Amino acid sequence: MGILEKSSVFIQAIKDDFALFEVCGRLAEEGFRRIDIFTPDEYWSGKPLLDSSKAEIEEVVNRLRSTYPGLLVVWRITSVAEHRQPGLTRIEVETHYRNACLDIMRHDGVEHIFIADGDELWRRGLLGRLVAYIEKANPPAVNLGMVPTIGLPGWAVGDAQDGATVYLGPGVKLACCRSPASEVRTFREIRGIIHFTATRKTMQEIIDKHRESGHY
Repeated sequence: MGILEKSSVFIQAIKDDFALFEVCGRLAEEGFRRIDIFTPDEYWSGKPLLDSSKAEIEEVVNRLRSTYPGLLVVWRITSVAEHRQPGLTRIEVETHYRNACLDIMRHDGVEHIFIADGDELWRRGLLGRLVAYIEKANPPAVNLGMVPTIGLPGWAVGDAQDGATVYLGPGVKLACCRSPASEVRTFREIRGIIHFTATRKTMQEIIDKHRESGHY
């Protein structure tokens, strides 16, 4: 049995930030059979999630289910408050939340967890390369390079050194945001993801995205 039989993509989405349907559609076309979308019920700042944001994600989920009938899309809205503790920063709260999401996926039988954000478009062929490497080397986690896109309109930064964890092996937790609490195999020269880091439909959306971020 190949690893894709017990794999899923973990996507944390608080709204349809930029291109959630296209991002998930590319993952389905690459060969994923399951995507788990987790929606925090509030921002890391404590601001409640808008009903309109939930509706945006629900629309994307329904479009995915109708467009890709062989894809299992699991969508959950889960609590942030239980992960808040005195003295924790936003990014620490987000890390606790992300690890709780991983626990839910693993309890549901997922062993190999891939990670993508709603504004990260995987290049065609990336999944096949990743699966071949994972089956051969059995890494605890994998970090790849990115091509960040910033501004309005978006401009790709070709020589950037940005990277992100895209794979977690069985039982691996996160230490900070998407960074694993384990050894990680890093291949920054493989820029397999186009990350719309600071590109949105309007400048105000770019500003809001950064101010609500766990990194702000």
